[in-house]
Amino acid sequence: MIYFINTVMPDRKTGVEFAQLKRMKLFRNHNQPAKIITRLFENDGHKNYFNAGLKENEFINLFEWLQGTGSLKYQECTVSDLKFPDGMSTPQKNDDGSYSVFLGEAEMYKVVLWNENDKEHPEQVHEVIEYDFTHHVVKTNIYDVRGFKTQERLHQTDDAPVTDLILNPDGQIVYESFWLFDRAGNIHNSQFIVRNFEGRDYQFNGMKGLTRFFLNQLNLADGQGDIFISDRNENADWGLLNFPSKAYKILYLHNVHSDAIEPMHSTLNWNYQFALNNINKWDAIIASTQKQLDDLTTRFHQTVSVFKVPVGIVPDSQVETDRIPLGDRNKGQIIAVCRIAAEKRLNLLIDAFAIIKRLVPWSHLDFYGNPAGDVQKQLTDQVSKLNLSDSVKFHGYITNVNEVESKAQLFGVTSAMEGFNLAMLEANSNGVPLVSFDVRYGPSEIIQNNVNGYVVPMNDVNAIATSMAELLLDDEKWQRFSTASYENSERFSEDSIWKLWQPVFADAKEKMGE
Repeated sequence: MIYFINTVMPDRKTGVEFAQLKRMKLFRNHNQPAKIITRLFENDGHKNYFNAGLKENEFINLFEWLQGTGSLKYQECTVSDLKFPDGMSTPQKNDDGSYSVFLGEAEMYKVVLWNENDKEHPEQVHEVIEYDFTHHVVKTNIYDVRGFKTQERLHQTDDAPVTDLILNPDGQIVYESFWLFDRAGNIHNSQFIVRNFEGRDYQFNGMKGLTRFFLNQLNLADGQGDIFISDRNENADWGLLNFPSKAYKILYLHNVHSDAIEPMHSTLNWNYQFALNNINKWDAIIASTQKQLDDLTTRFHQTVSVFKVPVGIVPDSQVETDRIPLGDRNKGQIIAVCRIAAEKRLNLLIDAFAIIKRLVPWSHLDFYGNPAGDVQKQLTDQVSKLNLSDSVKFHGYITNVNEVESKAQLFGVTSAMEGFNLAMLEANSNGVPLVSFDVRYGPSEIIQNNVNGYVVPMNDVNAIATSMAELLLDDEKWQRFSTASYENSERFSEDSIWKLWQPVFADAKEKMGE
């Protein structure tokens, strides 16, 4: 079995989740069994996996594994299915859609429903909160979206838990954790206990140890020799590198591993510090670009195998899609699809657009992505000061990325660094020419300069502006670049990427002695 390691599969996915899902589809189409591993507790996780297009045999969550609920089907659990002690009132509906249960005049229970969080089953119970006679929270009963009580949280104060219990559908405790305040007043998990796993209890002092136990058990159940791909490293790499059974372990770099401006000497990206400080404990390292592999090899002199396999995959359906001409696109539209975050340096794209607007009056700039912190406010203030509010819009997170990109005329990138850039590749596969600073690593891998876009010197805002204006003003050149963009995407087709995986599989087979 091949496992892709992550933490959760959220509704609002990042590039890591999208890359895993594209890889899963690739493996599925080539009859290669694989599963996405998630390691954090989620009471709506099962719904999210299916909404992401995964099949039931393509994912496994640590806590669902402990509960034995990986294949559990949906069952109805509404307020009428709940049992309350004798003497309590019948549940009374509140204005916010919740229900309250009283003993005399004292509210003793509040029932919270999934409502808009599960539009298919809005009456499904989400939480049952228990109060004492002073109306302090003493326990929160949390329900899985599939209709069973999955967790009991005991409280020491309204906001601070003291114990978490994870239950299976029969109500048996399968996991227990305890919470303590440190001297600074911060609350932390102090102990994790797996209850009655194959007749024994196991104690761990943190998520790292629990992850090691989980991954080792999966590998043993498969007869050892599994391939584990670390896609998201948070608290996972220690457990992966330290479980004892025999397995092939891959570090997949989705992002830059250090400051891309000075990759030989700068501080490591904190996400990869542990992994790269233990680089020779891995069996293989994969990166999306040869340049990143070269920088990595020069800096670390590692002895493990290294492979170039881009995280981006253009599906066959996209390669074969109808090509959209200029006349069917939004005239003058420049887009950026990314997190609205400081490292994306979108202020420079706005500065460039101020120049473009003077040269191309009908141009407009649209941002799509989740805002991080107060960055979007800073950018909207900048837009306002430049008198561009009518031409620059922020649309938030979207799910119809292909639809948006297929109507755009240009795609801009002003980041200081990029591990790859899935949104760039997706835009290119939709025939959108790209303009980017020359940064490590992804843009220069995706853009063939002066063919399907432009790579301009770092921080040269004027170069970004003049390159974009040139393409907006020259329809013939734009069309040539758009045609090249469609053709360029074939370098990242399913067949092309699948071929790049073959040396990885061969290396795993050799090292596992198969």
